[in-house]
Amino acid sequence: MNKLNKLLLVITVLVMTMNLAAAEKPKFIGLWEDKTNNPETYFLFEKNKDFRYRTYNQWSKKFEQYDGVWELGLWETYDKKTGKKNGEACTLTIYVGNDDCCYTYKFIGKNFILKNLVPGNRTGGICSNRVLVPSKE
Repeated sequence: MNKLNKLLLVITVLVMTMNLAAAEKPKFIGLWEDKTNNPETYFLFEKNKDFRYRTYNQWSKKFEQYDGVWELGLWETYDKKTGKKNGEACTLTIYVGNDDCCYTYKFIGKNFILKNLVPGNRTGGICSNRVLVPSKE
């Protein structure tokens, strides 16, 4: 395959990925609560792509709230030490302050599963693996 054909293939895949991400109507729009870690932790995904994360800080005994945005897409992840691809790609990214969380997500029954692909200690624990359920509020 020559360079031009490779370039055309890459462009075609990118355009198809962007079209799929834009056409997808996410099932996760709305308010979700953490099923496994802290029932006082909420994730709010809005249609306009605004995002809110609220959690209870057990040490300060106060609620903390963080606002940001979310985005669907397909982003490769790389090992920080070797620079090699990890084999999984983010499909949901949440941006809050200086942090961004890179997740894959799926639904199992009524559970919204978030798997973090880029480890690290982030704002209020936001980038942790999560099992979320629809909020009762």
